[in-house]
Amino acid sequence: METARSFSHLLKGQNPPFSLAPILNHFGIYEVRTRILYPELARIIFYGGHPIIEVNSLFSEENHRFSVGHELGHVILNEANGKDRFAISCDIKEEEEKADIIGRELVIPSWAVSFLTPRNGLQFQKASMSSHTLKNVARYFGVGAKVMRDRLVKDFGWYEIPNKK
Repeated sequence: METARSFSHLLKGQNPPFSLAPILNHFGIYEVRTRILYPELARIIFYGGHPIIEVNSLFSEENHRFSVGHELGHVILNEANGKDRFAISCDIKEEEEKADIIGRELVIPSWAVSFLTPRNGLQFQKASMSSHTLKNVARYFGVGAKVMRDRLVKDFGWYEIPNKK
């Protein structure tokens, strides 16, 4: 996770939703493109000798952002484990969960969560966020509500978001 956080400095000076281009460039990812994939949400392939991330065109732009972050998470994990940067992943649950955590850190950096302040119109208390507020915060970061919820609940230990009845 520290490795993933070290890349967040490449995003400073931007406003959310953050462009992942500096991180893609760092890892030599030539292009991100959309196409229909089944059953994957995203994958890394080589095209003309260049690594490319393909994301499933059947999903929203918000899903694309997280999917790119997730694939970058695999690259970071590979390097941290002494493997080739683009070694093929084998759908191991633990590895997928780690790639999710890293992906969330890349699209919603820890330092950026501290900017959820009244001046940005996004103030909330961690124990009382409504689903409406969660969706607004997710939109602010350019991710889906589930990714934002997982970032706050799983990664920061915030309480579950209460359902409106």
